Amino acid sequence: MPDVTNAVQTNRVYLIEDVVAAADEDGDGMPDQLEPDEEDYPGWDGQGPDDDYDGDGISNFGELIAGTHPGNRDSVFEISDYDLPSPGNNDEFTLIFKSVPGRRYFIRGATSMGNNTEWYNLSGVILATETETDCVVQFPEGVVIRFFQLVVWAP
Repeated sequence: MPDVTNAVQTNRVYLIEDVVAAADEDGDGMPDQLEPDEEDYPGWDGQGPDDDYDGDGISNFGELIAGTHPGNRDSVFEISDYDLPSPGNNDEFTLIFKSVPGRRYFIRGATSMGNNTEWYNLSGVILATETETDCVVQFPEGVVIRFFQLVVWAP
């Protein structure tokens, strides 16, 4: 593991669509179970899947996949914390992230970022059972991972 004193940390979170068709009575492209009450969220009426009602940078549909609330800016899918390897143990670290029970996640890593980035699978499928999940990630032998992706599938 390189010296992390001057390292640049980059966390990327990706959402993968794997959902079944859901009821959409108003035909706006948003599943009804995701749409908040207009009384609680003025201006929600007319919001579509590509809109970002709460302005947090994730589309309303992306929030459905992540299990966050599209009307609550503080409801976010994020890496909460991580535990870097101790000296002499450079082959693993622990990643801690907010999760939704029942959602499936996995972690990938890369040595650099660019158009042809090669991503290494660092975990198998992680099935969340709590609202926060931690995972010990093994680095591939001889590869220095500097970038990480946390990926989620909807149930």
